[in-house]
Amino acid sequence: MNGPLKTRRLSVLSYLILSTVFSLGCTQVEEKSTQTTPKSVDAWTGVWVGAQPERPLNNSNGEPIVIRGKTAVVKGSLFTFTIQENGTATLQQNFEDGRAMSFAGTWKGQIDERNNVASPSPSESVQLSAVVCDLAAIDTGAYRQYVLVADKETNQVMCIGNSGEPTFPMKHVSAL
Repeated sequence: MNGPLKTRRLSVLSYLILSTVFSLGCTQVEEKSTQTTPKSVDAWTGVWVGAQPERPLNNSNGEPIVIRGKTAVVKGSLFTFTIQENGTATLQQNFEDGRAMSFAGTWKGQIDERNNVASPSPSESVQLSAVVCDLAAIDTGAYRQYVLVADKETNQVMCIGNSGEPTFPMKHVSAL
């Protein structure tokens, strides 16, 4: 009689241990999924910094330009956006090779339609999903447009330039 009773006790004990392990595993998965929930950007104004990686220089067909057997490259650069509350924006672009370019212009916000409902009072702020910066080079007047957008999938703010430029993450380093 001891044999079958002992086996049942082991079966019940094994069941309890396994059910505890599985419930702990499910609890940890739930916590992990709440941590990856995308957050919104509360304040777009301030200083944003990000590094655009080095990339090949492409022709109008999107093919890399080759000079003397080597692919021509655009050096990586550090982007520093300053977004003011009054609708103005500046960009300082510092290249890895020591060159620098300065841009100035304006910015406009894109309203996040999914997270904004009718506001009960006009004083409540609207949530923006992106900021579009229209900029001109201070020395040459060359036009650039960059978009800082809250990427819900990566939970980061990404900088998007023209189609030939890579998208890269930005960090909000200070408020104004």
